[in-house]
Amino acid sequence: MNDLFPHDSKAPSGAMYLIDNIYYKIGHLGYIYIFIGSHWVKSTHTRESLYELKVRTEEEEQKRIKEANRRYAKQRETKERRKYKARIKRKEVKARKAKRLG
Repeated sequence: MNDLFPHDSKAPSGAMYLIDNIYYKIGHLGYIYIFIGSHWVKSTHTRESLYELKVRTEEEEQKRIKEANRRYAKQRETKERRKYKARIKRKEVKARKAKRLG
């Protein structure tokens, strides 16, 4: 087992959260612990601030997903527009060739 993994016997008991790639635990008496390197350290966070951090990161994630979807839609629209213009240009070139040969 990896020594740097935060699930070990030295960890405080309680609920664990992974927020922004940092492990947090709510331990005994509501103390908040942060996993640093290979051990848990008591932090100055309160239970409320940890929940606010979790909610805020979820909101940021939703905003990031919404922005990515908007960007992908714009890329698809641009791709379709290019394909349409290329199809029109091919028709024009074909018509010119037919006129020249015809």
